[in-house]
Amino acid sequence: MSLYASIDSVQIVDARIVVPKLGAWYADLTLATEKTITGTHTLAVADLSWKCTVWRGAPYQGRTRLRVIGGGGGWQRQIPAKSYKADVGVKLSTVLTDAARECREIGVEIVSDRTIGLFCVRDVAPAARILNRLAREWHVRADGKTIVGPWATLTPIAERFDLVAFDGSAGRAELAGSGIERIAVLAKQQFGLRGRDLEQITPHFVPFSAKNTERPAFQRMARLIKSGQDAVTAVVVTKLDRLTRSLRDLLSIYEDLLEPNDCNFVAIRDGKMTTFSGSGATQYIVDMAGYYFRPS
Repeated sequence: MSLYASIDSVQIVDARIVVPKLGAWYADLTLATEKTITGTHTLAVADLSWKCTVWRGAPYQGRTRLRVIGGGGGWQRQIPAKSYKADVGVKLSTVLTDAARECREIGVEIVSDRTIGLFCVRDVAPAARILNRLAREWHVRADGKTIVGPWATLTPIAERFDLVAFDGSAGRAELAGSGIERIAVLAKQQFGLRGRDLEQITPHFVPFSAKNTERPAFQRMARLIKSGQDAVTAVVVTKLDRLTRSLRDLLSIYEDLLEPNDCNFVAIRDGKMTTFSGSGATQYIVDMAGYYFRPS
């Protein structure tokens, strides 16, 4: 059986992937089993494959938690000092290609090469220092190669995604969907049209069945609702069976979680939205669940 999300052939049960406008992307992963993983691997999510390197992590209580960094993870490594001199000018590609090789990065591609002067001196420091000093824009592509230049302009896609949260002052959007890299590009383009500059995009995916409520994302939502800070005023799902496939669990969610915390529930089906709350909600849930969960 193919896994929706995996690394080193181990199932990922929870992930937070951050794709910044400038710099290397990274991900915090929780694996289904205990396994010591080091080195460079391929992070697979749906039909996407991202080359990454384990930065830190360890098995713990039946799970494995990792932080991985896009590419070879080498830009954080310290490299020795080096000087350059050329009568016709020192090329940007010369300095950064040397730095990538010495820090054991997967590779670097210069979108627009240029002369940076007749002399260039590199100090003893993490390789990222010379990269940040000389590159106006850089990011790590899915194949692990560092690209010095702007993000490629791609045609927006018609894939569905949900905007979970948006902080305009911080330039941060949190999205939910299946195509992480394509969603990131789409978000940059769509929000860019509104005059905003996205510094960070955080797509979330939840490769769990709705057969029970023992799902990391559901548990995080429940904790947030119970925090009592008015952070959640409503829970919205596209279909009722995306929340749970059990009438017992559905009633429990409403009576034990939503109702005590004054949290409304919204179910969308075929483009129509239904909201219920208050004393008559329980019977309404039963009636609606009979429609949703009826045998096909």
